[in-house]
Amino acid sequence: MKIGVLVASAIVILTVVLWIVLSGGRIDSSTSRSAADKLPAQTLPAGLPALYAGSGAASEGGGVADAEDVYVQLIKYAFQQGEAIDAALDAQESVENQVAMPAALRDELTELLTSATSAGEPAYGFLDQDVPWDVSRKPDYGDRLYVAAVAGLRVGDQYLRESAEGLAFEMYHAVHVLGRRLFEKNLRLVNRELGLQLMFQAQGRMNQTLDQVTSGESGIEQWNAAIDAIDTNWNAKKEVVLSREPHIGDLVKLAGQDEDRMFRVEATLQLALAKFNAKSKGNLREIERLIEVARHSDDEAMRAAGQYAHDLTLEQMKSIRAF
Repeated sequence: MKIGVLVASAIVILTVVLWIVLSGGRIDSSTSRSAADKLPAQTLPAGLPALYAGSGAASEGGGVADAEDVYVQLIKYAFQQGEAIDAALDAQESVENQVAMPAALRDELTELLTSATSAGEPAYGFLDQDVPWDVSRKPDYGDRLYVAAVAGLRVGDQYLRESAEGLAFEMYHAVHVLGRRLFEKNLRLVNRELGLQLMFQAQGRMNQTLDQVTSGESGIEQWNAAIDAIDTNWNAKKEVVLSREPHIGDLVKLAGQDEDRMFRVEATLQLALAKFNAKSKGNLREIERLIEVARHSDDEAMRAAGQYAHDLTLEQMKSIRAF
C-alpha cells in the first residue's frame, strides 16, 4: 500500500517537474494581431485610379532636381518659421479656418510644396536617415513636416475660399504626393504612417475640388478604401511593435515571419526591450536567436535593428520605461 502511494507521489512530482521544464522551453502562443492574414506586406493597389492629370509627367516627378532636396528645404522652413506657422494654424483653429494665412507664409509654402511635386522622385529611404535606430523612433524633423503639410492644406482651403479652385487643388495634390512618397519611398514606420495620414487628409480636401479630380468622387472613394485597409492591417501590428511590454508570441512572429520588411525591422528593434521581459526560457532563446539572425543579415536595416537590440543594456532599458 505504502509502495503504491510512494509511486503515485513520485509520478505526480515527475509530472510537475516535466511540466515546469517543458513550459519554460516553449514560446508564448501568438494572437490574432499576428495571424496569417496580418502578415502580407501592404501596398497601394496597382489599379487605383489617377486622382490628378499628368502623373509621372512634368506635373509630378518629372523634374530634374531630386524632391528630397526640396522637402529638406520645407522642413528647414518649418523650423525657421515655426512660431509664425504655429500661430497661424492656431488662429485658424479658433475661427473655423476663416483667418487668412499671412501672405509670406502662404507664398513660400505654395512654392516649396508645388516645387517638390514637380521635382524628380526621391530615392528610396529619402527621410529614413532622420529616424534613429532605437525604440523612441523620434525623427530629427520632429513634427515639422506634418505641420508644414497641414499648413499647405490650409493654404489650399484659403485659395478655395477665394474661388481659386485650381490653386486649391494644386496644394491638395502636393500634400497627397508628399504622402504617397513618404509611404512608398521609405522603410521606417514613422515616415510611412505619416504618408498614409497625409494622403487621407488630402483626399478629404479633394472632395471640395471634384472638377479637378481626374477620376472624380469614385476615385477618391477607392483611394480612401485602400488606405483604410492598410491602416486596419497595421493597427493590429502596431500594438505589438510599439508597446513597451509587447506580447512576446506576437513580437517574435512579426520579427521572423512578417512579409513586410518594415514590420520585421520594427519588431526586431522592439526585441531590445523584450529580452529583459521574456518571462520564459523559451521566449528568451527565441528572442536571442532572432537578434543574432538580424545582426548577421544581408539587409543593412535588419543589421542596424539587430545591433541595437543586442547592445541595449538593462540600465538603458529602465530609463526608456521610466520616460
